Amino acid sequence: LLGGAFEQFRVAAGGEDRIEDLEGEIEWLEDQISLQRVRGVYRGTRLPEMNLIVDGVSHLIRASDAVGTVSVVPPPVPGLRPLLQILRPRDPDALPPVKAIGLAIDHLDHPLFRWPLRDLRVLVEPLRHGMQMRIREGTLGGASIQGDAIWYNDPETPSVNARLRLGPPPEPEAATAPPDRAVAERETTTRTDSGSSRPTRAGSGSAGKTPPIRWGSARFEIGFRPRPRLPFRKATGFARLEGSKLLGSDIEIGLEPEGKAALRVALDLTRPDAVDLDLSFAITGARFEGMSEFVALPPDLVTGQVGATGSLGGPVRPDAPFIAELDGRVRIEAREGRILTSLPLLLRLGKATEGYNPFANADELLYETMTGTLTLDHGRLGIEDFEIEGPLRVYANVRLDTNRHPAPIRAVVGIFLFRSGGEILGNLPLLRSFLPGSDRGLIGAYFKVKGPIDAPDVEALPLKTLMSSVPDAIKAPFKALRFLFGLDKDDS
Repeated sequence: LLGGAFEQFRVAAGGEDRIEDLEGEIEWLEDQISLQRVRGVYRGTRLPEMNLIVDGVSHLIRASDAVGTVSVVPPPVPGLRPLLQILRPRDPDALPPVKAIGLAIDHLDHPLFRWPLRDLRVLVEPLRHGMQMRIREGTLGGASIQGDAIWYNDPETPSVNARLRLGPPPEPEAATAPPDRAVAERETTTRTDSGSSRPTRAGSGSAGKTPPIRWGSARFEIGFRPRPRLPFRKATGFARLEGSKLLGSDIEIGLEPEGKAALRVALDLTRPDAVDLDLSFAITGARFEGMSEFVALPPDLVTGQVGATGSLGGPVRPDAPFIAELDGRVRIEAREGRILTSLPLLLRLGKATEGYNPFANADELLYETMTGTLTLDHGRLGIEDFEIEGPLRVYANVRLDTNRHPAPIRAVVGIFLFRSGGEILGNLPLLRSFLPGSDRGLIGAYFKVKGPIDAPDVEALPLKTLMSSVPDAIKAPFKALRFLFGLDKDDS
C-alpha cells in the first residue's frame, strides 16, 4: 500500500515536452492505482481534472518492457480549440446531433499516454455536456485494455473520470487475411521512422525531407439523431492524424430522405484562431426536401432530386459565418421539382413578368431540370450559367455578397415562356438552333436585379442594351429575339 499527495511535479512527455504543475492524490493498493483530483498543464493549456482507477498495473509493467514508450512527438494542435467551438451545438442543453461514434483505432502514438495504443475498439457517445467512451478491446504498451471514461465539458472545471482494466497481452492471431488500409498506414509509418533512436517530432518534414509522421489512424462509423438541419443518417470512412492535420478519406454519408455524399477532407489545426479546411465532395440521389435547411434555404422552398460536386478551401473561424473566408466551386444539377415564389426576389420578378408570363402570380414554379455553377470567393457568391428548364426557361448570372447585411445582390435574369409548336415562334427552325433539344418556341425578356436581397429592384433591360449588359453564358436565347426583331448593334 502506498498513499499520498503530490504537487509541483514535472513529467517528461517526449522530446522537450513536459506536463507541468502536476498535483493530486495517489493510492497504490496491490495491483490497483488510483489517481484523484489530478491537475496539470501541457503545452501551456490546462488539462481537465482527472480521476483515474487502473486495475492490473502489473500486466502493463511486464508487457511494456518489450514494447517501449512512444518515440514520436506530434507538433502542437492549437486548432483543436476552435474546431471544438465550431462543432459545439447552438443549444448546449439539447442532445448532440451525433448519437454514437464507433472507432476502430489501428494505432495512436502520443507521449501523453506514454505507451503506444494499438487495435482499440471504442464506442463514443456524446452527451449534453461531454462524452462517454467505452474501450471494448485493445492494447496499451502491449497489455490488453478495457474500460470506461466520461468527459464532462464544464467551462469552469472540465474533468475526466475513468476506470481501466489491464490484462495479459492478447493471443496473437494467425495472419490469414491481408492487412486493411489502416494497418498498411501504420506499417508505412513504422518504416518511415525506423532507424531513429531519438524522439521524432511529427509534422517537421518539408520538401525533400521525411514527410509528416502519421501518429494515429482509425476507421469510423457515425450514427446521427434525426434533425431538420442535419440530414445525415450514417457516416463511415477512414481518418488519420498526420503532423498537425486531421485527414479524412473514403467518407460516405447516407442522407435523409435518400441519397448519399462522398467526401475527402483535410483539417489543418496549426492555427489557434481558425481551422484551415480543404474539402472535396460529391452528392448523388439526394432531395432538396432534406437538404434545404442544411444549406440555409427556407424549408420547402425547393423540391426535387439534386446532385452536386465541388470543392471548398480556406479558414473557418468559430464566431464567423462558415463561408466568410472560403473559396471554391460547386456544380449543382436538379430535376423534377418545384420552386415556391414567396421570396422577395421571385415575387418581384413575377410582378415584372405579368404582361407575358401566366405563371407570374402562381404560388410555385415547376421545373424539369435546374442547373448552375456556384463560385465562392471569401463570402462572395457567384452563380454562373444558371438555367431552369420547364414551362418557363430561366437564365441567370448572379453576384451576392454575404459579408454585408443585408446582403446586396447584382444579377441579370432572362425569363422565357415556351409555346407549343403551332403557336407564335414555335415553327421557327432558327429558334430551335439556339435551344438544343427543344422543339418549343419562346418569348420573353431580360431583367437587371440590384439592391438588398430582401428588397431588390428589378428593371427590364431594353433590347438595344442586351448585347453589352447580358453575360455571355446567357446570351443564346437573346440572339434569337434579336434576329426576330431585326436589331443591329447600332439600332436605337
